[in-house]
Amino acid sequence: MKIIIRGIVQGVGFRPTVYRVAKSLGLRGYVLNKGSNVEIGIGKKGTEERFLNSLMKELPPIASIDEIEVKDEPINGYEDFEIINSSDGEKTSVTPVDTAICDECVRELFEEDNRRYLYPFINCTSCGARFSVIENLPYDRANTSMRDFEMCEDCLAEYKNPLDRRFHAQTISCSRCGPKYTLYGKDKEVVVLAEEKNPIATFAKLIDEGAIGIAKSWGGMHIICKFEQANRLRTLYKRPAKPFAVMFRDVNAMEKYASLEANEEKMLTSAHRPIVLLDKNTSSDVLDAISPGLGNIGVYLPYSGFHYVLFHYLNSDGIIMTSANVSGEPMIIRNEDAFLLKADYFLLHNRKIVNRIDDSVVRCCKGKKFFLRKSRGFVPTGLKVPYKDRVLSLGAGENVSLSISKEGNLYSSQYIGNTFHYSYLYSYPLF
Repeated sequence: MKIIIRGIVQGVGFRPTVYRVAKSLGLRGYVLNKGSNVEIGIGKKGTEERFLNSLMKELPPIASIDEIEVKDEPINGYEDFEIINSSDGEKTSVTPVDTAICDECVRELFEEDNRRYLYPFINCTSCGARFSVIENLPYDRANTSMRDFEMCEDCLAEYKNPLDRRFHAQTISCSRCGPKYTLYGKDKEVVVLAEEKNPIATFAKLIDEGAIGIAKSWGGMHIICKFEQANRLRTLYKRPAKPFAVMFRDVNAMEKYASLEANEEKMLTSAHRPIVLLDKNTSSDVLDAISPGLGNIGVYLPYSGFHYVLFHYLNSDGIIMTSANVSGEPMIIRNEDAFLLKADYFLLHNRKIVNRIDDSVVRCCKGKKFFLRKSRGFVPTGLKVPYKDRVLSLGAGENVSLSISKEGNLYSSQYIGNTFHYSYLYSYPLF
């Protein structure tokens, strides 16, 4: 019996879940990524309903199934159930989205005896960078920018262990084998190497002292500074009235500045972790400098290991963290381009960003969310449509996202921006 599953089923811990469910039921067969879908082979006929019922109960939290196709084809020659090498095939499902690090990874991040203690690239099958590092499907390490980092023995042991939550997690690493940060000055001079000291700790100290910094995250770079540096930032970047996004270390810190409803808190703490527009709960020169003339402020919470580590060292409970780009151009993603920006320090890592992706911006109203910018955490995404024609939608000139329809599905891209610059046109997304 062969089962084809379509949907968000790659990069979300789906194959390890299939493996564990099949093993618990004593089944023989296989599971593999095929194209953008997952193919499952079960040797014993008549067990597929029980297997699928069990699988639905154990689905990873960020997995989503659009379609299940069952084929009455014999599966022979398997003495056990196994995960086998991926193969090419139809690409009818979307690339997995970048997902905020899970509670388990946050817990490990602050365990001093854990080898991932304060490691900014911590992740597992349930969380971490996905879309921003994927070059092609199927979702295997060789098809991501993590192929440049060979797993150490400990990471490889986790990857091969069916009982480990990093079983077949394609982008795992640790401080021994993974990407690293380096801190540079404005003249490109190295200030701190990861091998020598902790560049994030030094960067945090400099931010607390009033520096303006550029930091590379998952899908692009951000300008970071204390609230009190907002006016200096406006002068540097000629942004006299543009509101800046603010990241807080936690909800308690956020509530000192903004009013928070239950549905807004749920969105802020979700795996999507967007910027949410909240009403200001006080009037102050600090808030007026961040979002001048407005009654609301765009806020968000840490979504990567880097953000948690940064706040671990910061004295500030909140910082300006807004997209880093030359005026009118897309967010910077390449290390060599970062120095085109105006800043005192540059905190850059050595993992390639494959797909640029801005932070999503959401406004909640009457229990529903409305997108001002649909990007990180929400896209790429698929939507069923009542036609099978192939249609490419490129949008207008400003605030563009792209869509393409194929075989009854409409796939939407991340926020691209204004298409007047070549760098925007060059950043057409991976579908």
